[in-house]
Amino acid sequence: MSWLRSTLRTIYRQTVQRRSVGHSRVNAAVESLEERVLLAAAAIELTPNEQLLLELVNRARANPEAEASRYGITLNAGLAPNTISADAKQPLAPNQLLVDVAEAHAQDMLDRDYFCHTAPPPGHPGGASYVCPGDNPPAEYVTFDERITASGYNWMMVGENISWGGISPSVFPIDEIEHVYTRHEKLFLSAEHRVNLLGNAFREVGTGIRYGLFTNAANGITYNSSMVAQEFGNRAGSGFITGVVFNDGVNGLANDDFYTIGEQISSGVVTATSSTGQEYSINLGTSGGYALQVPDGVYTVTASGGAVGGNYVITGVIVSGGHNVKVDFDTSLPPTPADADSLVGRLEDGRVWVAVSDGSSFNNQVWTTWSTDVAWQDVQIGDFNNDGKEDVAARDNEGDWWVWTAGENEFIGSEWGGGWAIGDGWSSILVGDFNGDGLDDIAGRQSNGQWSVAESNGSSFSTTSIGTWSTNVTWTDVQSGDFNNDQIADIVGRASSGSWVILQSSGSGLAHANLSAGAWSTNVSWHDVFVGDFNNDGFDDVMGRASNGAWYLAKSNGSGFTNVFAKTWSTNVTWHDAQVGDFDGNGYDEIAARSSNGTWYIIRPTDGGSGATNFSTAYGGLWSTNVSWINVVAGDFDGDGLTDIAGRASTGSWYVARSNGN
Repeated sequence: MSWLRSTLRTIYRQTVQRRSVGHSRVNAAVESLEERVLLAAAAIELTPNEQLLLELVNRARANPEAEASRYGITLNAGLAPNTISADAKQPLAPNQLLVDVAEAHAQDMLDRDYFCHTAPPPGHPGGASYVCPGDNPPAEYVTFDERITASGYNWMMVGENISWGGISPSVFPIDEIEHVYTRHEKLFLSAEHRVNLLGNAFREVGTGIRYGLFTNAANGITYNSSMVAQEFGNRAGSGFITGVVFNDGVNGLANDDFYTIGEQISSGVVTATSSTGQEYSINLGTSGGYALQVPDGVYTVTASGGAVGGNYVITGVIVSGGHNVKVDFDTSLPPTPADADSLVGRLEDGRVWVAVSDGSSFNNQVWTTWSTDVAWQDVQIGDFNNDGKEDVAARDNEGDWWVWTAGENEFIGSEWGGGWAIGDGWSSILVGDFNGDGLDDIAGRQSNGQWSVAESNGSSFSTTSIGTWSTNVTWTDVQSGDFNNDQIADIVGRASSGSWVILQSSGSGLAHANLSAGAWSTNVSWHDVFVGDFNNDGFDDVMGRASNGAWYLAKSNGSGFTNVFAKTWSTNVTWHDAQVGDFDGNGYDEIAARSSNGTWYIIRPTDGGSGATNFSTAYGGLWSTNVSWINVVAGDFDGDGLTDIAGRASTGSWYVARSNGN
């Protein structure tokens, strides 16, 4: 048995409303994708109230008819029929430039007691002495589109909504949160503002809310008020993944699947990883919001770190045609189950069992059944189609390879070919990416010394020779690794003369050449020989234990090995089930083994920097000696990033020695 990697809500309130106005502008200038910055790592900062207003806007855009019904109107009330379609509109992504413009205009209207899309000239007192101009104001006046242009927002279309409401006498306080819901409701009830709120040509928005005293020029009454400005924009370019991270129902707040002030997660990172491996990340704003501009593609989106309290993962997020996608994270739900390693094995009746780990236990499942009429051989595990899941490969009676690709709780088998002749005496079967294309391949050595690779294209194998080793010597400890750090797998083996030979990649495709890499003594026997990056310098090394108990490191520099003494272990005990892995999560590979008294020990580097060559021995726990242990394997079985060790007792039960990093 071996292991594989398993790998909108409705809340609103009502208060006093005054009046509001909406405008929009179209600019013929179009910005190309090449001019866009696809990733801004800085957080987008809105106040919690502004974030709530944004969420209300996007709730309306997600289901326009439901929002109209919520407020007791038809979708096109006050408008010509079909002005606004019932289709969902793309969510609006917050933009810091637009947020800054909205906040500044809301504050300016409060400070100078005017209510208009066009601001009076600098120094103008505003108030009753200011009359809001029409569509062609004097040059010294500042229109909303001029404010947006001055911010640096290179727009092809912009719009603005403004709204205020308050209480008189002004000595009475207002409920600032209640006013957020009311401002949104009144804007939606207004036909011209509804057009902006639900305009599908807009992709970004800035919401600004300010509170304070406001004197209404129409009646001279001063109100304790809220002032709202919404700046809508479209710069063209690629789409956004946008949303909010919140802890629904925290501190007694409504558990209603919708962001409420007080539920915001104030720190963390959101990362979108494309199906081709590109990553785009941004820090959360203090109100939990984010916006990531990404090219079209399929993404896995993760919220983690900071106050998030775990890894929250949403897969299969599709950005298409430059349209935005809303991805929210509710941290009141359990984090996404850990990407924990699982176990796979085959019974004599052909059933292939997978012990699927949920991070704390195994759940046994039958994923497929192999024919018992075939003498399957050379069973290997690797990601042969580069989908991030480990698959299983084996050769049939005629020497052709079959691959069972991992699906959703099943393996799907098909013949991949490759044509390895049965009579060629294949040995040293190894899995690795031997051509650097991201797909695992399978290498093997024939009895005539020739190395061949079954090269994967994601759905089949084709076999190519990559080199030859002498048949006049016996080869031991043959393994794969990347000894020159070119991201292409090499093959290493030790001849009976003690010499190490690396069939090393040239850095281009399948081209490999033999390299004499050093030697180990033939005066001792060697045990527990493993490949790993034991000094964390990017070059794989080889480490093994001599019969005198001494551990030696064959340290690679990319062109050969240098032998380094590491540590000595007792020869008065028998060592079992040695495993390689990063048991403390520091990036250095270590080796663990279990002594005959049941104690696990780990040999690990002690230097803190890359290139470490000093080693120490650490205690790793105790397993019972009252049972026999089989199928002992290393893997990250709880998904915490640390290598653990699993084994099956003679009772049939699986046990995991979970690493705590120490």
